[in-house]
Amino acid sequence: MMWLCVVIVFSLISFVWFKSTQAKFVAMLHPEEAKQLAEQRNLAESNQDSPLAGLRSSFALLRASLGELLRGESTDLTRDAEKPQPKEDDAPSQELPLSPDKTN
Repeated sequence: MMWLCVVIVFSLISFVWFKSTQAKFVAMLHPEEAKQLAEQRNLAESNQDSPLAGLRSSFALLRASLGELLRGESTDLTRDAEKPQPKEDDAPSQELPLSPDKTN
């Protein structure tokens, strides 16, 4: 059992090392693509809001939602329900035909 754990741990460490070494070799063989990927990654990271800004905006949204709920203003959902629904055909409904033994 111990040797099984040793083999599994060694395999995991070798796999991680191989992946990182492979990424370094690819970066050395294709430096232009590696620079472009790094620039794109940095640009994407710089465009993200900070976690505190995200928390602040979600608390502002929560505060606005609670204020609207407590003031009793109608929301878009209730406005849609208040609109008169178009009437469908006023044709009478018809019963399904049943076999004679099921009629009672």
